[in-house]
Parts: sequence; structure tokens; C-alpha cells
Amino acid sequence: MDNLSRRAVLGGSAALGLEALMGQALREPLEDPLLARPRIGAEFFLNSTETRDSIFEHFRRMAQTGLTVARIFTIWDQIEREQGKWTFLGYDWIYDAAAQHGLLIANTLCSEDPPGWMGTAPFYHAWHDLSDPSLRPHAEIYIEKVVTRYKSHPAHGVWLLQNEPGINSGAEPFVLSEYARWLQRNYRTVEALNRVWYQRLARFEDAQAPPNAGTGSWIDYPRWLDWRRFRCDHLADQLRWIHSQIERHHPGALTHINPPGLTSNMPASGRDLWRLKPTAHFMGASMHASWHFGMFAREDFGVAFGYCCDLIRSVSAPAPWWVTELQAGPTIFTGSRPLNPSAGEITRWLWDGIGNGARGIVFWLWHPRTEGVEAGEWALAGPRGEPTARTRATQSVAEVLRRHDRFFAQARPVAARAAILYNRDAMLLYSVDGARRPGDDLLHSLMGCYKALHRSRVPVDFLDTSELETGLAGRYKVLYLPYCYEIG
Repeated sequence: MDNLSRRAVLGGSAALGLEALMGQALREPLEDPLLARPRIGAEFFLNSTETRDSIFEHFRRMAQTGLTVARIFTIWDQIEREQGKWTFLGYDWIYDAAAQHGLLIANTLCSEDPPGWMGTAPFYHAWHDLSDPSLRPHAEIYIEKVVTRYKSHPAHGVWLLQNEPGINSGAEPFVLSEYARWLQRNYRTVEALNRVWYQRLARFEDAQAPPNAGTGSWIDYPRWLDWRRFRCDHLADQLRWIHSQIERHHPGALTHINPPGLTSNMPASGRDLWRLKPTAHFMGASMHASWHFGMFAREDFGVAFGYCCDLIRSVSAPAPWWVTELQAGPTIFTGSRPLNPSAGEITRWLWDGIGNGARGIVFWLWHPRTEGVEAGEWALAGPRGEPTARTRATQSVAEVLRRHDRFFAQARPVAARAAILYNRDAMLLYSVDGARRPGDDLLHSLMGCYKALHRSRVPVDFLDTSELETGLAGRYKVLYLPYCYEIG
């Protein structure tokens, strides 16, 4: 593995003695207590086997490890097994255990995962489309029930709008209705649309999703790109709706999102990071070596993790950011490769994230799930919270954070003087143009540019094309444009 990146400078400082740095003039801490200093946390998944005693024991061990954040999913099906019959007992135990042991809850809402009684999804994490008129009224009730129950609890910290926001709908009638409205907002008249598309429409409501781009050698590019852009806006619209529902019942509440797959073509999947940014107060991301570092050899995991950190930090700025999910334990059946992070990798990821300014690093997950394909995998601790080499590595980092709390609360990463253009327009075009070619020239060029700078210890930010238009590039000495074969 290569040496620690320059963003891990705080980790090196910890080893050299932070006392010497304490006298430097540093910024004031952030106002929100959840974001005022770096925190380490873990997902606590409510297994069906949990009891009140087991939950309180787990939270005692989490606090003993130095964790100060517990992320949870409030799974809709667990609290409304039958329509209109709500039970929160297990989640009440979690909140009370967190309060007793000094942890704050990051509560992930699951309004896109309808309960089994609705008969519309095979299981949770289905990313059901919230524009579906058969789902939205029930989702409103779900959000109201969860938010009003826990908004005033002393352990509550932040609402996550959705886990790993994504879009799983296709050309359902309610999606096409949204698409027609999107086209009208962007083109204003059908005549204007017909001047661009190959297919002519009599009205916006006649628009259909285009066929698979990979099925032929000639395609209608404007039509395909419009569909891809719509899907990016459509996901952002759903997240804004969730945020509006939280705001109704918990005005001013802190909100967060954690898109996954930062090393992939994000806009092509509907996850346009800069479009998602306005939907929550601050950004984070899922960063799993087993799932997301597929194009990197293990000795380059530090480069992959640094790329993810620099990208999500750049998007979230000037707001804080989190590593919202970080692989904590072994995977065999899930992920793109079997992997068990070593204690050294856990330590490095923690210090690299903290050195890059992360205000939270949250492991997936604390103890293993007891059912499903992930059963027995991913965990930082043992099934009953028993210590592992990974928990001991985490505890060592947490202890340094605790001993030097004032320094870490005020420290910020070194400002970058170089930037890389994150060209969303080129990514959308390549998702159509490159569909018939193996590999991904654009992503390889982007990663290669980042890797060269990372290896040379050059601090780097990512800039979006919209930020070029506002003149933000002027703050940098150099701007890199990897594989920039399209720019608006």
C-alpha cells in the first residue's frame, strides 16, 4: 500500500504530538453539535432477534469503543406490519440506549420501501418511486409517524432522507407523467422540442422512454440525453419531497444523504451529485472497498478512498461532509470481491477521512445481521459486540480524537490549489455514446488524473461545470480537464 495521502496529515500530527499545534489560530467549531467535531459511528441494524437487554449491551460496547454516532434504518415494514397498526418498541429501545450511552442517532427514513402489506415491492431497499400516487399518501403518514415520534428525543441527531438514494423505476405511467412535465418546463413548447428530437410529438404527454442505447448503432442523442437528465432531476425531486415532509413535522431539522458508487458514472445512474446537493443540509457517501473499488488493486485502495473523500467533500462544500458508510468487516457473498479489511486499513481509512475534513465516519455495520444475504458479514464487532482487531483499531483512533478534541474540532484540511473538472455533461453523453464499447474511457481518464496528483501529494478539489460558469476556477493555479470531449 502506498504512503498516506497529504489529507492524512492530521493522523501524522497525532503521532508527532498535537500539543505543539494547539496554539495555532484555528477556525471556530461548527455550530451544530453533531458536526462540531469529527465523530466515529456505526450502523446498528435492528435484527429480529434483538431484545432490550441485547440492544443496551451493544450500545454500551459501542460507547466503550469510542463511537458517538449510531446510524439506523427505521424500516417501514418493522413498524407497520399491518396497515394502520404502528409499533416502535425496538426503535424506542435504540434511542433510549443511545441516550444512556452518549451516542447520537442518524435515523435513515425508508419511505421508498413500502411495507409487505402493500404488496408492491419484493423486499425493502427497493427504491420504489415516490411519484407513484398509490405510494405517496402512505409515505406521508410513515414520515409523519417516525419524525414526530423521535424529533424531540435527546439522542436524535440527523435525518437521512433515504438510504443510498437511487432510482429503480422505468417507464411506468406516473413516471412518464413526470417526464412530460419536465419536458414542458425545459422546452416550453412542443414545437421547440420537435426542432431537437428526431421523433416528433403532438403533445408532451406522448413522450416515451427511449429504447436501450446499446441495441443499435444509430440513436437519437437529444432524446436519450433528455431521458438521462430527467432521471437525475426526478431523483432529486423525490428527495426534496422527503425533505419537505420532514420540515413539516420537524422545522429546521438537520438532513443528510449518502449516494453510493462514487467511482462509477454517477449521472448515468440518475445520481447527479451536484443536483442532489440542494436536497439536504450536508452530503456524505457510501464507500465500500468490496463494492466500489473494483477498478483498483488492493494496494491502491488508499487512492480509491481518497478519490471518494475528495469528491464528496468538494460537492458538499461549504457544508460539512461524512463518510456515511464505510466497510467495517468481512464480505464473502456480497460485494464485487471477497474482502476482510485489516486493522491497518481501518486505521488508514479513518485517518485519511478525518485528515480530509470528514465530520463523521460511520461504519457499515456494528454487529452482523442475522438474516438475508448479508447475514454474518460486514460487521466491525462480533455477533454480541465482542471486540475484534477492527474495533481495537477504531478505539485507538477514537481515543486520540477524544484526547485532542479541541484541535480536531477546529482543524481543517489544507486548501487545494489544483482542481479536476467533474464533467457531468460528458458523463451523460458517454453513458450513451460509450454504451457499445467495453470499459469506460472517461472514468479511467478521470481516475488516472486523480491518481497522478494523489501520488504526488497534490491537494485537489473537484469542480462541476456549473462552478466554472461562476468563476470558481479562478481560485486554483491549475485546472485539469480529463477526457473532456463535451462541455456545454
